[in-house]
Amino acid sequence: MSANIIDGKQLSASIKEQLTAEIAQLKGRGIAVRLATILVGADAGSTVYAQSQAKTSAAIGIDHVLVHIDGSAGQAALETKIQELNSDPTVSGIMISMPLPKRYDAGRAQNLISPMKDVEGTGAANLGAIFQGDFTMAPCTAAAAYKCIHSQPALAVKGAEVVIVGRSTIVGKPLAMMLVQDHATVTVCHTATKDMIAHCRRADILVAAAGKANLITVEYVRPGAVVIDVGINRVNVTDASGAVKAKTVGDVDYDSVSNAASWITPVPGGVGPVTVAMLLNNTVQAAKKLKVKS
Repeated sequence: MSANIIDGKQLSASIKEQLTAEIAQLKGRGIAVRLATILVGADAGSTVYAQSQAKTSAAIGIDHVLVHIDGSAGQAALETKIQELNSDPTVSGIMISMPLPKRYDAGRAQNLISPMKDVEGTGAANLGAIFQGDFTMAPCTAAAAYKCIHSQPALAVKGAEVVIVGRSTIVGKPLAMMLVQDHATVTVCHTATKDMIAHCRRADILVAAAGKANLITVEYVRPGAVVIDVGINRVNVTDASGAVKAKTVGDVDYDSVSNAASWITPVPGGVGPVTVAMLLNNTVQAAKKLKVKS
C-alpha cells in the first residue's frame, strides 16, 4: 500500500495565501515588509537563488532589496553592511546568500544580524529562543519540516517516538527541540550512531536530514511510520535510452519507503517549497515585531 503524500507545494501555497492577506493589512497600516538579501561575490548559483527569492517575495507583496558586495571586499565590508541594514528603519528582514567566498566567516556574519531581523533564524539568539519554546524565528528548513509534520491533523506528535537522522544546527538540532516542546520523545542519530537501523525502526515519525542521497531505505522504516525527507541531492541517473541525466532526490529511497510509510514527503515537492514559505513567514513576523513604517 502506497503512503499518503504530504504535498509541500499545496502547503506552501496555503501559507503564501495567508501571508499575502497579512502583508496587505500591514501595508494598509503603513508598516513596511522588506527583505534585504546580501550577495557577496558572483557565485552563479547564489545569484540565481537571490533572483528567485526576489520574484517569490514580490509575488506576495514583500519588497525585496538585493545588496551586492564585491567578493574581494572582505569580512569588514560585509560586517559594515550588516550593521547598516540592522539600523535601516525601512528593512524588516536580512538574509545572507550562501555560500560566502573563501576567507569569509559565515557564522560571525550571521550572528551580527539583529535577532529581530534574522529571518533565516540561524543566529545564536533565535536558536536559543527555541529552547524557551519560542519558534517565531526558527530556522526555515527546521520550521518547514515541523510544519509538514503538523499539516495532517491525524498525525499525533504528543507521545510519539521521533527519530531525526542528522544533527545540523539549522535542521536536526532545532527540530529536535521543537518536537520535544510538543511532548514527543526524540532521538537524534548521526555518523557515530551505532545500529542506526534499529533506532530508525522504532520511529513513529522518521526525519531524514543527513544530506546523503537515498540513505534511508525500507529497512530503516517501521511499517506505518511517517517519513519526512529534508534532503535535496543531485545525482546522475541513466534513463531507458542510456542517457545520463541529473536528478533531484532526497535522503530517502522514495520508491521503496513509500510502500512502507503511512505518510511521506516527496523530493522535490515536499519540505523544499515549505522552506521558502517559512522564510517569507519569518519576514512577515519580523515586520510585525518591528512595526517599521514604510
